[in-house]
Amino acid sequence: MIFYLLIAVCFLFTLCKKEENRKVEIESENSNDPNFDRIRSFMKEFIVNSKLSLKIVNISKEGERYVVNVDGKDIRYLIGEKGSSLNAIEYLLTSVKTLKNIKVVIDSNNYKDKREEALRELARKKGKKVLDSGRNVKLNPMSARERKIIHEEISFIKGLKTESVGEEPKRYLVIKRIKD
Repeated sequence: MIFYLLIAVCFLFTLCKKEENRKVEIESENSNDPNFDRIRSFMKEFIVNSKLSLKIVNISKEGERYVVNVDGKDIRYLIGEKGSSLNAIEYLLTSVKTLKNIKVVIDSNNYKDKREEALRELARKKGKKVLDSGRNVKLNPMSARERKIIHEEISFIKGLKTESVGEEPKRYLVIKRIKD
């Protein structure tokens, strides 16, 4: 996770440098919302300076958050291992002056929805294992967002609870049976 944060920080620092302008394809909702322009501008410069082969597919507003869908042949670098680069870049976006107080989510091909469903399935599978065996199950370290999804899914299973253990970035969950 720290590695991906460092990569994202390097990308942000390069945004300050003026380099050759390459054309970046962008489609977004037509809106009078000035945040669309801010987000589009930032992401365009980010893509140019990262030198990744990416394009912005669209920018949409869902409730209070703006979703930027990105695609391209280098998308795996933007996503990172289990979405860690996406999370790091989103975290850094909160510190960019022009995007302060704007909730921006970066996604590609519904990666985040697919990851969430995979985590929910993992929670159900491991929860069943705990109920069947009566033994606690320790999961691999996860981000806070991923732990929250597991906590939530296990809360729907009667007789189980979760507990977060350890310190970041190695904080993990233990699924336990509730003693009657």
